[in-house]
Amino acid sequence: MPEDIAKALAYQVKKEIAERYFGHRKVIEEDSNALKKALAYAAEFYECSIGRDLVRIYSLLSDRKLIERLMKELNWEETPFYDEYVIKSKTIRARLMEGIDSHGWTASSRLANLLFDSYERLFRDTQRYRDLADEVKENAQVIAEEIRLFQERFALDEILGFISSLDRDELSEVLGKNLPSGQAAAIAERLRIQGPQDPDKSLPRVPVIPRPDKIKKLLKCLAGEAYKAQKKNRD
Repeated sequence: MPEDIAKALAYQVKKEIAERYFGHRKVIEEDSNALKKALAYAAEFYECSIGRDLVRIYSLLSDRKLIERLMKELNWEETPFYDEYVIKSKTIRARLMEGIDSHGWTASSRLANLLFDSYERLFRDTQRYRDLADEVKENAQVIAEEIRLFQERFALDEILGFISSLDRDELSEVLGKNLPSGQAAAIAERLRIQGPQDPDKSLPRVPVIPRPDKIKKLLKCLAGEAYKAQKKNRD
């Protein structure tokens, strides 16, 4: 009888350890899923908002050299989203300007104002994107620390050893819906926790760009050159 009690107690202790293991693991999995969604949202924001802002500015400047001068001033690597056909298309340009008021006494001043207003949008969106990226990076660091502490606290080999000692009914009782019964190697593979995605590798780099008032003189100069070039092409 004492031997049976000892076995029962040992089983109960191991069962509780296993249940805590799967409980902590579930929290990490939920945090990891939330991180994937946050990464996807930041990537979508980059494509839909910053991409649209940049293409709008490209379209207003039109000339590749003027675009490259601006991007160099912004410390922005290359010219993301640049497409010659898109920026030359009048139909796409009209669509890009929807929601932006055209104001100014002359055609050149209207172009300058459109460029400045477009840059203001880009500035706001880059700030928002960088906030999203920073939040994702912080969450990734938290998850990495959760995994480190989890691996220190629980030994996978011991958990697998306990699982392999159970019969089918006991296995179902311990694992529940967490894992199906099966070969130890298959279970071990599924139990291994992958580290979080590295946001620096997953998300495009966006530099800290100057405030609109700090770059207004350059924007006005670029708009003037763009207007002259566009007027010359029309004549």
